Amino acid sequence: MCRIPPLKSIKTTAIVLTFLLLMIPIETSNNEVINVSVAQNQSVGCTIFNISIGDTVFFGSNEDGTLPFEQMFISFVPPQKVPKNFISPDQGGHIDIYGQVFVGFIYNDIHYVEGGMNDKGLCFDVTHVPMESVEGPADGKAWNHPLGSSWNVLWVCSTVDDVIEWYQTHELLENWNAQNHFCDAKGDAVVVAPSNGKLHFVDMGEDDYLITTNFNRANVSSYLYDYPCWRYDTASEMLEKIKDEENLTVETCRDILDATEFERGIFKKFCTLYSTIYDPVNTEIYLYFRNDFETAVMFDLEEEYAKVDLASTDNSLQFLLAHKTYLMQDFFPVRNHENYGVLVIILGLLGFGIIVLILFFRNHDSGVHH
Repeated sequence: MCRIPPLKSIKTTAIVLTFLLLMIPIETSNNEVINVSVAQNQSVGCTIFNISIGDTVFFGSNEDGTLPFEQMFISFVPPQKVPKNFISPDQGGHIDIYGQVFVGFIYNDIHYVEGGMNDKGLCFDVTHVPMESVEGPADGKAWNHPLGSSWNVLWVCSTVDDVIEWYQTHELLENWNAQNHFCDAKGDAVVVAPSNGKLHFVDMGEDDYLITTNFNRANVSSYLYDYPCWRYDTASEMLEKIKDEENLTVETCRDILDATEFERGIFKKFCTLYSTIYDPVNTEIYLYFRNDFETAVMFDLEEEYAKVDLASTDNSLQFLLAHKTYLMQDFFPVRNHENYGVLVIILGLLGFGIIVLILFFRNHDSGVHH
């Protein structure tokens, strides 16, 4: 004998199950995540830090978000001669640019650069902050800016002092919703942040390190997500414990990124998309992917430059540059097993929901009299 639950109880259960199933992020054929409840929060924050003790310098960052993993890229652009109007409009002749490694994401076939390092060891990355209007110098030099100032700065600057001078002598974009964090091979660092109509330059002060998350370093009352920021506080606490050069290693920097990584969602689509540790002294970059801090791929800039055919150019970086670009996922093993447990849960919920609906309609039919 099968006891059928009361009709009201079945209806309530069906409604609850339907709501839970609708809240599960659905992975589509193009790996986009559809979830109405979180669709308006596609960026969840980033963490950047640099630290310098003695002759050792590191620059680390977590890139957090919800983009499909297949769209993360790393590009190597060797030193080369380019037209001057590549950097400054209406100028003839050619100029030599520094080589660089860039990381970022691809959206609508456009490569958006989020961070990088040039062959002089000058590193940068950006974090988003609330929009600010900025007024540049009245006699500022014109420059081309299809991908923002940091892209151009690394072509021609080698130190943090050069960076500050560049921003003080060039035209500025009127609206800023980001702050740019720079570090050089000497260990100097600065965060270029907008506040009260102008740019501010926040340095390390008396510390050996500098951290940026998603509150404005020039105005802490302007922030995204939260302030105080747990990622900032965690990184600060861990960096403060590094007192000597022997303990300043790639591994200690990795641990900081691991402690400040982000992960949310049943398919882990809301997470730290990739992480980087730059060694500006040796011009090396360590790349981590999708919250996995056990697996790293190391690139040496000089070795990667040698793989690029300088006679071959294309515009996949929005410029006619000689470069070699890879998708990050190509360097890391596929980890589909992470979703198996989730699929079992979903199938179980679906099965239970079907059973409840069958019982509901059976009970409904038995109560109908002709």
